[in-house]
Amino acid sequence: MTKYSIVIPTKNRDLYAIEATRSVLSLDYDDFEIIVHDCSPVDALSDKIEKIDCLQKVKYFHRPDISSMTENWNAALNQTSGQYVCVIGDDDAILPDALLWADFYLGLSSADVLRCPSARYKWPDYPYLPRQNTIRFATGTDAKYVDNTISVIENAYSYRLRIGTGPGVYRNFVSRQLLEKIKSARGAYILDIIPDFDSGYMNLAFGKDLLEIERTLFVSGAGGKSQSGHIRLPQSQSEMYKSFAGDAKIQAKDVSGIDGVSITSNAATIISAQLRMKPEIEKVIGRELNFNKEGAIQYLLDGAVDRHDSSHLQTELEQIGELAEKWSVSMAGVDIKAIKNDPVKFGVTKSKASADGLVFVMDCDGVGASTVHDASQLVHSVLPGIGSVMARAAPKKLELIHQSIAQARKKRADAQFSKGQFADAEKTLKSLLKLQPEDVAASALLEKVRTEMKAHDHFDQANTEPASEHNTES
Repeated sequence: MTKYSIVIPTKNRDLYAIEATRSVLSLDYDDFEIIVHDCSPVDALSDKIEKIDCLQKVKYFHRPDISSMTENWNAALNQTSGQYVCVIGDDDAILPDALLWADFYLGLSSADVLRCPSARYKWPDYPYLPRQNTIRFATGTDAKYVDNTISVIENAYSYRLRIGTGPGVYRNFVSRQLLEKIKSARGAYILDIIPDFDSGYMNLAFGKDLLEIERTLFVSGAGGKSQSGHIRLPQSQSEMYKSFAGDAKIQAKDVSGIDGVSITSNAATIISAQLRMKPEIEKVIGRELNFNKEGAIQYLLDGAVDRHDSSHLQTELEQIGELAEKWSVSMAGVDIKAIKNDPVKFGVTKSKASADGLVFVMDCDGVGASTVHDASQLVHSVLPGIGSVMARAAPKKLELIHQSIAQARKKRADAQFSKGQFADAEKTLKSLLKLQPEDVAASALLEKVRTEMKAHDHFDQANTEPASEHNTES
């Protein structure tokens, strides 16, 4: 059995998806597979993947007969063989050392779910100009083990805790055992129209334990063509919901409608899913859930101002007021915050969520990064390496970790060289030699790579020089 399956469901976003795939192919690890599941009407991705897949790790599936995100996720998950599985969006990325960290933490506790934070990257085509090509990420090494996942569901419904879509398979690692348990009980891995919510709450309902870590392992991307790129712009979010609903063959109001009130916001989408899935979850856990309407209204109010513009704020507040009246929840004395769109403040600050963490906000233009794959490399270069942590936490494992990284990089460099990806091979070998400067074979291969690069440069120059007068006349 493969150790890890990394799944990339995609549709009509091949320019994003190829960068997500590149990030997975850059993993300093060997035992993994990549499932790219494409339900675009036209296959514009397979040739591009063929060019970069030097390791032959990608299993590409083109399913134009599929339309909805839920169908695409289910079909993709059905193709996995990993002991642990994670899904990343086609605009997302994974950090090069993510699977090494996953091994480390899962070695401490072989939990059903390893929940990981993500860096937040805005692609250069992000709709809100001041945020374009910027990234925000945090450091931290702490971990929290949760052995009662049902209590997390209860706290989420009572709004003592906000968990978003929950610890699903999306940018987290979920055990094969739990995934198959869910599929066996329900007939499919995912049933709801919001796959990440379905997975998050079903993992809590069917799982036995959860390990939450502070270490950033993924990059969450948001671009002009992705759904996540529009959730803070009310008008474009509304259009995105219509498109999403059309793919799922439902109506837009079904995505975020709550008791007959349609509110276009991320908070409304989560609350709508909570209410929609509540009967099934109660059946699975064998108890009734207390849904805190006052907490849900406050969540909606907080979401209403978590925007890049205030164009729809008054309308959204009226809709929330209508729902509050239906629920007999008083709006008197509610503190409604103003929308603030201050300029991005680049720099490093102390994390409020971690005892020893820092928060970085960076302008990617300044370091030459322009894709989510570049962003994953940037975050990786800033965060403490696994070697430095292992030197303190598990020094006996450090040599094995270094050997594993070196083997993965050597295998990748050999494959890149054989496929003529000389620039990529040079980068891989330079990173390998930083880890093992005395590696004679790597040094020799690096010389071969540079010789080939020079030969290709001379060939390119010879073919781009202007023709002589004699040749022009002839």
